Amino acid sequence: MSDILKYRFPNEKKRKKEGDFVALERMEDFEGFIVKAFVGETYFGFQESNDSRESYFNSEIKPKCYSKNEYLDLANQYLEQFKKNRVSKAILSRIKQVNSPLNPEIYYDALCEKYPNAFVYLISSKEFGTWIGATPEVLVSIEDGIGKTMALAGTRPANDLIEWTDKERDEQQYVTDYIDSKLNGLAIETIKSIGPKTLVSGPVEHLLTDFEFEMKATSLVELIETLHPTPAVCGLPLRESFEIINKIERHDRGLYTGLIGWIGAETILYVNLRCAQIIDSECYLYVGGGLTIDSNPGNEWVETENKAKTLLNVMENL
Repeated sequence: MSDILKYRFPNEKKRKKEGDFVALERMEDFEGFIVKAFVGETYFGFQESNDSRESYFNSEIKPKCYSKNEYLDLANQYLEQFKKNRVSKAILSRIKQVNSPLNPEIYYDALCEKYPNAFVYLISSKEFGTWIGATPEVLVSIEDGIGKTMALAGTRPANDLIEWTDKERDEQQYVTDYIDSKLNGLAIETIKSIGPKTLVSGPVEHLLTDFEFEMKATSLVELIETLHPTPAVCGLPLRESFEIINKIERHDRGLYTGLIGWIGAETILYVNLRCAQIIDSECYLYVGGGLTIDSNPGNEWVETENKAKTLLNVMENL
């Protein structure tokens, strides 16, 4: 049975391919659709075949979901680690289970219609099961030698009349400063940044700073591995925040906060946010938020609930 791949770049036509995801020995030699989990070094590339049989693959192990009290306990453990390790920010994610015997293809079409400015995809693979998502965050895009990336952080309900808080602005500034320093470290020329500005993403909105630069002194692989994981999905400092995630989070993030998209003459890769894993009649929504020393765990729980609405609102209207 072949894997299924459906995807739609923002404001473009929907695409469908049959074939298989295979582990790549050298990403530099591959052109096409790729995906990578948050943890691990393996990139998977999609190789097309003529097998048009459609199959939906399930994971044998259902992911770990937290109650609100469990989440609050983990958040407080994060805050204790901040005091010990001088960490400015770390991402705590969770998984929200929803019982919904939905048709993945109908769900995919609905997400494409609801979020024309997002990258929307449906993957069903023997390697990692069935995933669906609508992510707004570009890790890197390259066209005609010009590269672009973004610093996306800070979250509030869409159309909120309250001003952005200092906590949210600081959170976004951490990411902006980090990306700026990483680009400068690669000796990339003509760095231009615009922002922060507000980006509406379905039921929530974020603070966004855009970067534009010339691709001369670095390779695509070096750029990707320098930028990912970003502070928006891991934290700062990077090594210490990753250690906190690895120590305290009790679930495998899988493809959530990994990479997904297209590499080649024109490249566009996204950070895999606003995504879900489909197992039988259950949908597991992956959401997270950036904690800082000033975070209120209860508010962070509400933020993850709001982020889950990106996929949940569409699901409930099918």
